Amino acid sequence: MLDKDPYFQHVLHECQDPDLHERLRALETLGKEYVDQVKADFLLLLLRRTSIYEEQSAILLIVSQMGPRAPIEELLDILADRDAPDWMLREAVAGTLAALGEDAPVDVLISIVQDRSRPPCAPGTDPRARCSSRVVCTEGSGTGAQLCARTGPH
Repeated sequence: MLDKDPYFQHVLHECQDPDLHERLRALETLGKEYVDQVKADFLLLLLRRTSIYEEQSAILLIVSQMGPRAPIEELLDILADRDAPDWMLREAVAGTLAALGEDAPVDVLISIVQDRSRPPCAPGTDPRARCSSRVVCTEGSGTGAQLCARTGPH
C-alpha cells in the first residue's frame, strides 16, 4: 500500500516541519503527487494548527482536489463560525467549497453565506473592530452612530 511509501511518509513529516518554507514545499508535493493518498483528517489537523494564510491556502488547495473524500462537514463548520476571528480562512474555505462543486452541498453553502440573522456589527462591539461578514464599522462623525461598510469583493 502507498501509505508505506517512505517518500510519502517523509512528505507527511515535512508538512509539520518548523520551517514554513519546508511545510509549503511539502504541501505542494502532497498536492501534486499524493492527493489520492492523503487523509482528510491529516489536512484538517494541519489547517487547525496554522494561522498563516499562505499555508491555509496550500492546505485548502489540496482539499479542493479531493472530490468526494473532502471533509465537507468540517469545512462547513469553519464557514458557519461567524465568531471566528480569521475571516480570511472563512473566505478561503468558501472558495474551497465552491471549487468542490458537486461534491459540496451548495444549498447549505448558500444558506450560510446569506444568513442575515446576525447583524453586521453586534451591539456593544468596538466600532473600529472588524465585524462579521467582512464589515468594518466606524463611529459616525460627531453623531455617535455606527457606520458599517463592506470591505473587499462583494
